[in-house]
Amino acid sequence: MFNLVPFAHKVARVHSDYKQIHSKIVTNSLAGVIKRLFIRTDYCHCVKQLEILHQQLQQSYDEISPDRGLEVEVGISQIALPDLMAYIKALLVTVELLQRLCLFHCNKKETGKDCGSDKYRQMVIDYDNSIQEYQRIGLRLNNIFVKY
Repeated sequence: MFNLVPFAHKVARVHSDYKQIHSKIVTNSLAGVIKRLFIRTDYCHCVKQLEILHQQLQQSYDEISPDRGLEVEVGISQIALPDLMAYIKALLVTVELLQRLCLFHCNKKETGKDCGSDKYRQMVIDYDNSIQEYQRIGLRLNNIFVKY
């Protein structure tokens, strides 16, 4: 029998690692802006870190895929499984989009070429939308875990 709770904690750790990278790249506070003035972000390194997180999330998704025929414990595991799968998929998209943003900055730094502000703006919009999606699913998932 597969217990989803420890597995959800594993996904939460990957999310935590993603958030650390996100906070290096995206700054919404004055303190963050000031910090970024003095500490340069290694975007190329972030691309590699995000690839590792993407692989971990994909592996996690594959582990609970219906194709594996897992016997899921009755109760919270059975109730939360569809939302956890949706959460992982949404987080995969978000990690991939942040990786593209980092790659944009990495390439710009290495080549001095810009892919265009319109394209970059759209990438940022897509990234912001993906964050909202995984957060929306995450709230639903948290509500399930709180109830049980």
